[in-house]
Formats: sequence, structure tokens, C-alpha cells
Amino acid sequence: MTPEGDRAGCELLLVALHAAVPLHIARIRRWTPTQRNAAARHAVGVIAAHGDDLLFSGRHTAAAFNALARALALMADLPGGVTFAGQHWCTRAHAGCPNRPRR
Repeated sequence: MTPEGDRAGCELLLVALHAAVPLHIARIRRWTPTQRNAAARHAVGVIAAHGDDLLFSGRHTAAAFNALARALALMADLPGGVTFAGQHWCTRAHAGCPNRPRR
């Protein structure tokens, strides 16, 4: 893949995550801590096994993408949220949040 192709692929991934992470946040909002922990463990396993498919369009691209989006959604609910590749997601206001206007 060319550097331009790499850049375009990363931009497309970020656009897709920008749409998918809030959907996952809404879905996990009512989950118990046990459900969240199980989902986090599952996401880690999928990302570890198939994360390269996100870069190289392998057979498990969809599963890896959803695992990444779900992991980011789970981390967004932690204090301070999560920042990945310059994008920030959080479920509640916090100091220094790049998504909130500064006063």
C-alpha cells in the first residue's frame, strides 16, 4: 500500500469509528460491570488476534473493527474518557476534555 493509501485507510477508519463508537456507547450504557468486563476481555482477544485485518483487509476486518469500536466505547466510560488517533470519546464532562468548549 502506498503512503497515500495508508493515510486514506486511516482516515476512513477514523470516520467509521466516529460513527460507531457512540452507537456502542449507547448500547453498553445499561450493561453491568460483569458484562463490561467480559466485553473488554473479548475485544482484547479479537483485536490481538485480528487487528492486522483492520490494516490489510483480512477475513476478520468487521470483527476487528467492532471489537475496536466497542473497546473504545468501554474506555470512554472511564474517568477522562479515551483518546485514540487524535479522536476523543467520553461519557461525562471532565477537566481538559477536548470535546468541551473552554471557558
